[in-house]
Amino acid sequence: MRVFPIALIAGVLFGVICGVSDEPQGSMSGGVSFITMDEVEVRDRIEGAWLGQMIGVTWGFPTEFYARYIWELFPEFHQVDGVPLCLYAEYEGGPIPLDELPEWDPEMINGGYTQDDLYVEVPFMEAMAEHGVNAGWRELGDAFAASEFPLWHANKVGRDNLRAGIAAPMSGHYSNNPEADDIDWQIEADFVGLMNPGQPHSAAETSFRVGHVMNYGDGVYGGVFVATMISTAFTAESIREVCEAGRRALPEQSQYRIVLDEVFDAYDSGEDYEDNLAALYDKWGTVDRCEEWAGDSDPLNIDAKLNGAFILLGLLYGEGDIAATMRYSMAAGQDSDCNPSNAGSVLGAFYGAEALANDPRWLSALDRERVFDTTPYTLGELIDLNVDLARGVVELKGGSAPEGGVWQIPVVQREDIVIFEQWPIEENEPPVLNASVEVDGRRIRVSAGATDEDGIAAFQWFFGDLTYATGAEQVHTYRETGRYEVVAYVSDAIGNTSFEVITVTIHD
Repeated sequence: MRVFPIALIAGVLFGVICGVSDEPQGSMSGGVSFITMDEVEVRDRIEGAWLGQMIGVTWGFPTEFYARYIWELFPEFHQVDGVPLCLYAEYEGGPIPLDELPEWDPEMINGGYTQDDLYVEVPFMEAMAEHGVNAGWRELGDAFAASEFPLWHANKVGRDNLRAGIAAPMSGHYSNNPEADDIDWQIEADFVGLMNPGQPHSAAETSFRVGHVMNYGDGVYGGVFVATMISTAFTAESIREVCEAGRRALPEQSQYRIVLDEVFDAYDSGEDYEDNLAALYDKWGTVDRCEEWAGDSDPLNIDAKLNGAFILLGLLYGEGDIAATMRYSMAAGQDSDCNPSNAGSVLGAFYGAEALANDPRWLSALDRERVFDTTPYTLGELIDLNVDLARGVVELKGGSAPEGGVWQIPVVQREDIVIFEQWPIEENEPPVLNASVEVDGRRIRVSAGATDEDGIAAFQWFFGDLTYATGAEQVHTYRETGRYEVVAYVSDAIGNTSFEVITVTIHD
């Protein structure tokens, strides 16, 4: 039985297509349509996602790499004759039986205030609040470098790089960051989906941009996958639609997309959860280039694509039931608090906070007065900040978002897949890129060329106004005057990328 059946959502105020813009959009062929959504609903879905994160991460925390690191923190969960024992030792680096998972206690949710899965998002949100939702790598990198909270894996290496003078995006590049494929950006990208309500195109753009502060390739794709699903959840009619949107945002030849396709194929062919999960471990369980736990020398796996597959497993087999979804993502093992947290965020955006509050299991013990560790923010204040960022996105893209009123949210009528990017298996020279931009009033004409021994696969342009397009040559028209960071990307046949940043000033 589902906690919140899909029928419940039919009565929620989904956006309604209300027209097609005649404003010039440059590379945005097909124009822009609008959906309407009351700010009350926007806020409810944003709050629901933050609460879903808190529920998932705190429920899963007693299982996260449990046997090696934190089992002694939770002696009450596993005792034999009153003596705490590490009963998860036999499951290290693999699935956890569903009947061995901890029971949910409503008091758990307040542990979310101490979790890095949530508070690491804050510096990026603050940078965008100060510099604009299209803040560039310098502003994002400076904010992350100034953070003081403890970090691990790609986050830690990325911040160390920034502090050593290696600026973003090279702070996340595999040549400087041997944790580049790790899960870090995947667990932090929720706020990006929430600041792009019903706008998966700009959610993908933002998550691709921010993710390169600490990740590369599949590590960035994890954030694109999560953010695109959350953005879609604002207007989707089913969880399947949400999951498909996340999959479609990624290039088919990327390993991350291949893993997702395998999960979908097995699910659609009728395989049960256990067989689907076992196939993932058989093929991908030791595919992990994390410097600490690489390959089959260590059973722990913090690779983004495997753990992203565990998010997808929960969403597909959970069939919209919040508890079942989190349990499936958790029981898959590995980073078993981050994965149900991301799945919970997706469902929270889909159902909204009001729906969560209607079930006393989830929010009955929530302390709304607490402040998230390392931040000055209560839950309500973080939600306010995320709503303001969403307002900024809507307005930058030409919509309207009056405080307390009905928002007109612009939606690009095209789907671009972010460029193919992979950490090369063997040492490989990246493409040599040459890019140019010609400015004519509010219109720019861009052109790129590149050479590489492996051959050139694709070019992609990010225009600095939350839009992007694929192709060596593009014409783009800006809605507003100002300064924009235009980024040209090129990918070779194996996914090795190069980029060039060009700042343009747009006048009438």
